[in-house]
Amino acid sequence: MGYKFSFTDNATYSAADINEITKRLVTSGVEDPFTDGTPHNLKTFNLLNSNMMTSGTVPETDTSLKVVRNSSNTVTINPGTAFFSNGMTLTVDVNKYTILYSAGTYTYVYLYYDEETGTAMPKTSATTPTGDYVLLAHIEEDGTIVDERQYAVGKIPKYISGYNLPTKLKYRYNGPGTYEIDVQGNKYNFFIVRGVSREYTDTNYETYGTWEVCDNRYIFATTGVKKIYKSYDYMPIKVINSNGGCGGMLRLSYSGNILTLNISQVGTYDCEGLLEITAL
Repeated sequence: MGYKFSFTDNATYSAADINEITKRLVTSGVEDPFTDGTPHNLKTFNLLNSNMMTSGTVPETDTSLKVVRNSSNTVTINPGTAFFSNGMTLTVDVNKYTILYSAGTYTYVYLYYDEETGTAMPKTSATTPTGDYVLLAHIEEDGTIVDERQYAVGKIPKYISGYNLPTKLKYRYNGPGTYEIDVQGNKYNFFIVRGVSREYTDTNYETYGTWEVCDNRYIFATTGVKKIYKSYDYMPIKVINSNGGCGGMLRLSYSGNILTLNISQVGTYDCEGLLEITAL
């Protein structure tokens, strides 16, 4: 099959399966109370996982769940394990997993948890994934594979897991609206936001700005023929012409682990794109 998920109710597991999930959470020295033939509500382990880990790829190696090209219309997911936000895990085994996609189409490659069936699986889609999913990569129209993996980190102990340490993530927005991102920390003071594009700049960055959380102040620049450095109560995103004109306005708010993006559209200009966000 190439992959295995756990845990779901009304399925049969062995003590070895329980021990495998336990190894990810604790070191040796903890007694194993699970034996074959003894009934347990194993879906409860998903709750344990969700309390201890954020969703994402388990960073066992730098190739864990990395997506690589296989042919003109297939890609292969390398071995590795991911946690979903509900605590379920999916592991791609040493046989790897190859999946089809429509060549010439912007495509997301991700792992998906189906709440209705209680199962998980790798998927591809031309539309932005929704629900409980772990994004692995996207494939551009020309076939370029862009790595989108975000690593799972332990929630306890926070000082060991990387919680509140500087982090970088990528986020694709699809028009005006409100988007929420778990930035895996609640004590950040600055967010650096870069709009990514190849249309008007050789560096791939079309806008570059910083939001100061305490002062709620935005300092930014847009690229193009003109370079503009200003401070407003918002940050422009999505450059739509060579003069640095922008099709969107970004306002941020931050509470707990959640960074909220409020994106509004300027006129009828295009307002979709990719943001690189660094939390400090």
